[in-house]
Amino acid sequence: MLFFDESLAEEMLQFAEDYLNQLSADGIVQKIMPHVGFMYILDATQPFDPSDDGFENAVLAAGKLNVDDWPKDKPYQDIAKAKARLAWREKRDTMEIVDKEPWRLRDGDCRYAGAIYLKGIVISFSGVEPYNDDKICRRTSSHLVAILRTRAESVLAKQSAFIDSSKFPNLSLI
Repeated sequence: MLFFDESLAEEMLQFAEDYLNQLSADGIVQKIMPHVGFMYILDATQPFDPSDDGFENAVLAAGKLNVDDWPKDKPYQDIAKAKARLAWREKRDTMEIVDKEPWRLRDGDCRYAGAIYLKGIVISFSGVEPYNDDKICRRTSSHLVAILRTRAESVLAKQSAFIDSSKFPNLSLI
């Protein structure tokens, strides 16, 4: 994507971590353990290729949230990856698949919600309860889409009828 890169995806990991901490401080998520998790952010416009599936090429960022409290015995990374892969493959939110069309699940898919497909982007998270994982993804993806919209409008207003990315300003300043 012209307006979305690894740098912005990394910023979204920090945004999600701040939101997770806010939910914990507000008592919205359970306080039975340190609130950590793992998030994947993908460019879902990458084509799905059944032979190698191309998933790894679609990943723009993946990382632990609240690294200092990371429990060694929790498979958050594997669950977040499976959620992301499902949303990317199906081009749909995992909550919709799990709740309304569970027959779409395949071997190795995650049966928990917690990945959002929105406007060519997939964001998945594992670390809390599935419905709160989903909430964290929704807020992060909505924030990301708003940033992308602002970037696109700013840049495209200065372009001719044809896109020329060589004339784009430094997008991190927008």
